[in-house]
Amino acid sequence: MVLSAIGINHKTAPVEVREKVSVATCQLEPALQRLRSQPGIQEAVILSTCNRTELYLCSASPALALEAAGRFFKCPEALAAREAPPPAAPADQACDAAQVWGADGCPPFYKYQGMQVAQHLFRVAAGLDSLLVGEPQILGQVRDALQAALHARTAGPYLSRLFQHALAAGKRVRSETAIGESATSLSYVAVELARKVFGSLTGRTVLLVGAGQMSELALKTLVSHGAATVLVANRTRAHAEALAAQYGGQAVDYGQLPQWLEQADIVISSTSAPHWVIHRPQVEAAMRKRGWRRLLVVDLAVPRDVDPAVHNLEGVYLYNVDDLQSVLDANVERRRAEGVQAEAILVQEAREFSRWWTSRQAVPVIQALTRFSRQVEDQELERLFRRLPELTPRERNLIQAAARAMVNKILHKPVTRLKEAVAENNPDAVALASRLFDVDWPQASGRRGPGAEPDEGRAAPQAAAGAAEEARKNGTREGGSPVVHSAAPAVQHAL
Repeated sequence: MVLSAIGINHKTAPVEVREKVSVATCQLEPALQRLRSQPGIQEAVILSTCNRTELYLCSASPALALEAAGRFFKCPEALAAREAPPPAAPADQACDAAQVWGADGCPPFYKYQGMQVAQHLFRVAAGLDSLLVGEPQILGQVRDALQAALHARTAGPYLSRLFQHALAAGKRVRSETAIGESATSLSYVAVELARKVFGSLTGRTVLLVGAGQMSELALKTLVSHGAATVLVANRTRAHAEALAAQYGGQAVDYGQLPQWLEQADIVISSTSAPHWVIHRPQVEAAMRKRGWRRLLVVDLAVPRDVDPAVHNLEGVYLYNVDDLQSVLDANVERRRAEGVQAEAILVQEAREFSRWWTSRQAVPVIQALTRFSRQVEDQELERLFRRLPELTPRERNLIQAAARAMVNKILHKPVTRLKEAVAENNPDAVALASRLFDVDWPQASGRRGPGAEPDEGRAAPQAAAGAAEEARKNGTREGGSPVVHSAAPAVQHAL
């Protein structure tokens, strides 16, 4: 049995290319079944988000996995031409569509095999392979991919275990590091600042002055985090009414800003005015009437909407675009630093999965070796007993016992050494044992040998149900989208 992952993401292609190979949720089940029906494919999971489409396969050989993926993506030439992940392009480097598709018209897929698949998926689930490092939604997307495959009956024991382990690794990274705690968009920075000022946003009143795209996004984020009352002031009354209606708010008179400043807890201003629209005397008068109750003012406009002198007033917290960007930059750097600790966690998790995988490959070899030895023992005893028909039942039993003891002693050391190799995470020893003793096993030949487990490629209903429940427990959604094509060097070194 061979693990493979073939995919395309935001680092290898722009959105106009990625959308050509994305799989919509409503198309996922038939796509999985079509992929599973390809020759040599025993298990399949598809992870498709706005930033990546990846096929995770268990197959009889790497070649069969690539052939199946090529047919699935209708682009076999691209897969055959790329034996290793392409170098990662800088995140801020725009991709030209003509260059991405290339002369043969095929997108640049990357491929992983063996334990590289686990290394890659663990980084994906932990948010380390995302466009925004540490973003929270990918863990839920990995969970959904597994559940869809279980429902379609295309995930068996191997991919189920791989994805469950990835979910557990992703949750561990989020619980043991602060990689997902710092806001990394301006709208979420506004929420972070509001929480620092007020603690909780529940029941707070937000006054939106103007209606720029960034301010609307900030308003949406604040409301989603508990802000209760929305006031919208805009020079165009109809625009203010339309925006207020989206959030169950109230359009207010733009010319009466001082009055509404008295009621607001959070002010977000983003007009196109060439001059200040909120002046210190207005804010000072409002603060006096409200008993100097705290006021957060977020000025997203360029040129600025708010007189900088407002910052000097007691109880007023004023932030402009540069202030927010400084917080954002610090948060991004903090996430990158947390990524070092996250990588160390994934090294441990990858070792654990590799040990489990090796043990699964060793079991068929040990079973096949034991079964073969018993067959030889039975055949030789039967031949001996035909040549010695005068043996009494007691003598036959004594000979059988002696033969069984000899076989057990012969097997003892090889089996013990093989188990030790598994404990030391040495998969090469398993392959060597299969060749040394000439026993058939799934990874060695792709055929269903005497040590293979029956119909492992198709998950039984009970196994699927159990795996679904485990995925549900491990993959509770904690909140984007899927940065790197090769597994982390630290993880590669560990394995």
